[in-house]
Amino acid sequence: MQTELGHYYHCFNRGNNRQTLFYEKADYLYLIALLKRNSGRFNITVLAYCLMPNHYHLLLRQEGAVQVSRFIQSTFQSYSQTLNKKYNRTGRVYENPNPPKHVDDEAYLFQVIRYIHRNPLEAGLVNDLLSWSFSNYPEFTGHRKGNLYPAALIQEWFDTPEEYRRYVEEDFDNYDKIRYYLFE
Repeated sequence: MQTELGHYYHCFNRGNNRQTLFYEKADYLYLIALLKRNSGRFNITVLAYCLMPNHYHLLLRQEGAVQVSRFIQSTFQSYSQTLNKKYNRTGRVYENPNPPKHVDDEAYLFQVIRYIHRNPLEAGLVNDLLSWSFSNYPEFTGHRKGNLYPAALIQEWFDTPEEYRRYVEEDFDNYDKIRYYLFE
């Protein structure tokens, strides 16, 4: 899929046969470090991320000529090689590659971000989204400092971090309008 400068993309994948991708905290932190490094290297903005035990979600904006798919390929190829070596594994780590989903309607942008940030809650991994360390939700709500956080964009849409928290944490089960953008 050809991606375009200044456009938003939801990228996601899961472990092959739904197997675990992150075995311990260090695995999550390693991938977050790769995201930070490669976002600068490939001129990609990471708007939202959530790393789950057997899958991941990223909402990215392409800022330069390098395609989002190249960023994903490089980042997750590095992670796969490290994971296989660390745990003495072989073979595929991920299911078939999912092409980036172009979020072509800005009205849905924050609905997709909400979907990404609610993942640990919807999966029953936490009762409080702030207790899931492997997303940038705590940055959005002002509870943690981080550099994988688009502060200017958030401030355009929400007056305060508390307003964003209320938006995400309110009951939301109507994903029909954004179904195209989601991980099925």
